[in-house]
Amino acid sequence: MSAERTYSAPAPTKARRNRIAQRSCIACRRTAEKTALVRFVRDAQGIVGIDATRRRAGRGAYVCAKGACFEKARKGRMFERALRVAIGTEDYKRLETEFLDFLTLKMPEEQ
Repeated sequence: MSAERTYSAPAPTKARRNRIAQRSCIACRRTAEKTALVRFVRDAQGIVGIDATRRRAGRGAYVCAKGACFEKARKGRMFERALRVAIGTEDYKRLETEFLDFLTLKMPEEQ
């Protein structure tokens, strides 16, 4: 006569339901809400670009919405390490213009 035990998952608490996703900047290592950072993504073809929707498939890296963090990540080749891809000078120029355009269009309050 063994008693069967049933286990159930703990009921979700209010803190769990209202959790806000946190990510860290690859340049300054500051942790912030996912929506406060800019996501760069490397897709299956190896092309790096900004992920405006924050939902594109691929390997991602986050940077603060500041030009200083972008420059630090570019100079330290932190994008290449985080995204595991080689990025050329022309690609960095394209990424910089995309980044600045994204900041002016999507995040004007962050500047």
